[in-house]
Amino acid sequence: MKPVIAIPKSLPATARQLLVDHATLVELTESTATALTEQAPQAVAAIWGLNPLTTADLESLPKLRLIARMGVGYDNLDVEALRQRGVAVTITPHANANTVAEATVAEIFDLMRHLTRNSMLMRQGDWLQAIPGSDLAGKTAGILGYGRIGKLVAQKLAALGMKILISTPHPATSTVGKFVDREQLFRTADVVTLHLPANPTTIGSIGSQELSWMKASSVLVNLARGPIVNQSALLTALQQQKIAGAALDVFTEQPLPLTSPLYQLPNVLLTPHLGGSTTEAIERMSGDAASEILRLLQQQPLRWSL
Repeated sequence: MKPVIAIPKSLPATARQLLVDHATLVELTESTATALTEQAPQAVAAIWGLNPLTTADLESLPKLRLIARMGVGYDNLDVEALRQRGVAVTITPHANANTVAEATVAEIFDLMRHLTRNSMLMRQGDWLQAIPGSDLAGKTAGILGYGRIGKLVAQKLAALGMKILISTPHPATSTVGKFVDREQLFRTADVVTLHLPANPTTIGSIGSQELSWMKASSVLVNLARGPIVNQSALLTALQQQKIAGAALDVFTEQPLPLTSPLYQLPNVLLTPHLGGSTTEAIERMSGDAASEILRLLQQQPLRWSL
C-alpha cells in the first residue's frame, strides 16, 4: 500500500506529478489541522501553509513524519514538539525570496508615491486633489534583518539610488550598504523595512520606543511577520502622525479583522499576506515542498530541514 500524503487542493499539477506515482494523495478540502486530522489521519507527510498545527493535533496523526512548509516562516509550527515526535519540518528557502523582495519594493513605491491613495481619489472624481509623493533616489532605506530577502531588498533599493543602512543580529557583509545599530537606523531612515523571522527575540521588538525614534516623515514597511511589530503601538503612531505611513502585508491576527482601525487610516497600505505569492513563486514553493516529501519516501537526506 502506498503511503498517504496530504496536499492542499490548490497544489499545482507540477508538484502533484512529482508525488502521484509514489503515494496516495489526499486533497484536503481546506488547509487546516482539523481537515488534516479528519481527512488524512494516516498521512506520512503533508504539504503545509500558514495555519497552525499543535501538539494536540499530532495525537491524531500517528504516522506523520514530515511537514513540508511552502514558504520560509514556521512560527505557526512548534518545531521542537514536532521534532520530539519524530516529525521533521522543511521550508522552501529559495523559492520566493526574490518575490517577497519585489513586493517590498512595490509597496515602498506605492507608499512613497501615494499610488493607491491617488487612484482612489481619482475614482471619486478628485482629479485635482492628487497627493504629491516623494522620490526614492537620494532617500535612505533602513533594512532591519539581512537574510536572503533583506539582501535582495537592499540590492534593489540601492539600484534605485537609495542609501542603504543595515541592522542585523548576525555577522554579515554588504557591498551596497552600511551597518549601523538599530537606533541609528530608525532615527535616520526615510523607509524602515523589516525582514526578520518571528521568534521569542523578535516578537514585539518593534514598539513604542523604536517608533518614537523614527522621523515624522518616515514610513514603516512590514512584509515579514505581523507579531514582530507591536500593532497597538504602531496604530497610535499612525493615528497621531508620529510617522508618515506604513505598508503592512502581515498582521498580529490573520486575516486582519474587519473591525481593525487600520482600515480607517488613509496613510496605511494594507495587503493580505501576498508578498510571496505570485504564480511563479507558488509553483516553485510547491515543487520544492513536494521534492522534500519525495526525498523522504526515497529515504534520502532532506535538503531544507529545520
